[in-house]
Amino acid sequence: MSSKEPKQQSACLCFHCRVRQGEKTCFADEDDVYYDAEHIEQAKAFWQVISDQVVKEKNRAQALASIVSSKVMEIVKFLGNAFVDMPLDIEHSTEVQADLFAMPESIRMCSECHCFFSRKAKCHCKKCMGEDYRSHYVILMHGVIAEPFCMAYVAQALLANYPNLFIYFPHKIAGKSLVGLELVLQMYSSELHELFVKIPKQIKLSVIGHSFGGIILRTWLFYYHRKTPGVYIPKEPAQDEEKKEGAPEAQNEPLAGPYEPPEIQWCNYISFASPHSGIYENNAAFRKVISLAGSKSIDELDNQSVDLLLLVSEQGLESIKQFQNMIVYGNLWGDHLVAPRTSMLLPRYRINSTMIKAFTKNGEEDPGEPHAILDLMSKYEGPRPEDDVGDGVESSVNREEAAEKLIKAFYARVAKVILKTSHVNKLMFDSDKPIIEGDDDSVCRQVFTEEDIKAFTKIISDLVVKASDKLVERLLSKTDLLYQEVLLTALWELTPYKFAVYMPIMCMPHKSIVTPMDIHAYDKLTNKVLTHAADRFIA
Repeated sequence: MSSKEPKQQSACLCFHCRVRQGEKTCFADEDDVYYDAEHIEQAKAFWQVISDQVVKEKNRAQALASIVSSKVMEIVKFLGNAFVDMPLDIEHSTEVQADLFAMPESIRMCSECHCFFSRKAKCHCKKCMGEDYRSHYVILMHGVIAEPFCMAYVAQALLANYPNLFIYFPHKIAGKSLVGLELVLQMYSSELHELFVKIPKQIKLSVIGHSFGGIILRTWLFYYHRKTPGVYIPKEPAQDEEKKEGAPEAQNEPLAGPYEPPEIQWCNYISFASPHSGIYENNAAFRKVISLAGSKSIDELDNQSVDLLLLVSEQGLESIKQFQNMIVYGNLWGDHLVAPRTSMLLPRYRINSTMIKAFTKNGEEDPGEPHAILDLMSKYEGPRPEDDVGDGVESSVNREEAAEKLIKAFYARVAKVILKTSHVNKLMFDSDKPIIEGDDDSVCRQVFTEEDIKAFTKIISDLVVKASDKLVERLLSKTDLLYQEVLLTALWELTPYKFAVYMPIMCMPHKSIVTPMDIHAYDKLTNKVLTHAADRFIA
């Protein structure tokens, strides 16, 4: 029988879209999977568009004989004030999905809401699942200069364990990730509004991000928690509002009918190799080259804006604490895009470079296997940061004086980046007025609350007490380092579930933590990480 004959085709409407478009509400008695020729044809159109473009880009990459060619292409197009023209148009949808993204036959995409679902779960009605049942949606957010379906293996791992999940791949920022968090947030929020009008009003929600995707998710959560117009609910653009230079054309059609935010039960936040405290410790040459391109996204990740500090403000931490479960994974070695500290939330005053080297040596014994940071710390027998503090030797640093200098330097740095963050007033306070210049304290208090100021000040004061003389001296001489250390310290106690992964550098750890560069290494490396994450996922 041909693979194109109806019985071999996949279902193209998920449970909720079938209910919404038909009269039936329970499908437990069905012997076979729902089949609708019209919707399958609509799905084919979408997948054919993706197939043509991805195959073209794949051929180009092979011709260049470079595994980073697609990334170079986006950077080059960005420099030309253009965007990667990947028509990931999920509204008009093919059969290449199984071949291209290794999706098994049991997983299919709904041609209406565009979520992926498992055909193993026939019915999600309350009669079958219970009165308290809520459908669980998972957002898989790709990173900078990446494609949505680099997260396909994550989806497979989750659906293998939990076939009742509905998984969504945001796609409308694909190829546009260098334009800055403000525009990325705008496109991402608009896309989620489109999703939320098509799915139940009471849901469970989990979000999983790779690389920059983890930051996009935290940024969205922060502004969603604040009920920011345009993020929490759609915002009608002013008629006289001009399109910003370099901004992509709008891709989203007006929503049908009034918008009502869903009632969300927040379940899991998981990040893979995400730069939670920026890219300060990363490859300096890479940072320099990308900064020359004028990418707002890279500048923001290099803490040239106040965005990452906002995410550790009181409201920023509250937004992430809504989740029942928070897990972060990071690479110990060979990740030239996102280094260990920033991905695993490791402040220097707690974990020094000697400890990270020891963790790496430990990880080499079992590549791909995630190791809990707390376990690695308990097994470590070498010198620790606290060994250099209060050991009876008189300190060469005047701690009280150092604290005053560091606090002053920190808020000077914060005020500077606030004034450089042109979108902060618009997003925070829905105002087009710029932040009013003044002394450092007055600038900072326009954005941060009194509680935030006290929290940051306490972090610095505690750092001075707990850090070694050497670290204090480094903090005094490098304000950028101080800024990152405050971020890391604020994040340290956010979750105990920090996992370190070692992968050989030739396997490209940054990507292989979610997508194998070599399919033969899948079970040896990537699958260990994804199985570990799926086992700890709260369904």
